Order: sequence, then C-alpha cells, then structure tokens
Amino acid sequence: MPQLIGILIALLVGILVGQDAKKRGMSPWAWGIFVFLILIIGLPVYFIVRKPKIEDQ
Repeated sequence: MPQLIGILIALLVGILVGQDAKKRGMSPWAWGIFVFLILIIGLPVYFIVRKPKIEDQ
C-alpha cells in the first residue's frame, strides 16, 4: 500500500510539473515524465532550470 501511495504522489507531481512546464514554454511531456520517474532529483532540478511564466496577451 505505501508503494501505491508513493506512485500516485509521483504521478500527481509529474502531471502538475508538466502543466507548469507548458505554461512556461518548456516541454511538458519531457519534464512531467522526468519528474515522475526520478521525483527526488527531478523536482529540484525543474525548480532550478524552469523559465519565467509566459503571460497570455
């Protein structure tokens, strides 16, 4: 059961990172999958390298 919860948390965070990456003009699939697969390393790396948010005009 704890493994299932961990996978669900990683999936949710991966989806949220993918959505945020899309808003910032970055590859949503690549970042979402990267963070899902390697959450402990991927999430801090994403926060360090992410671009500023692109505003809708």
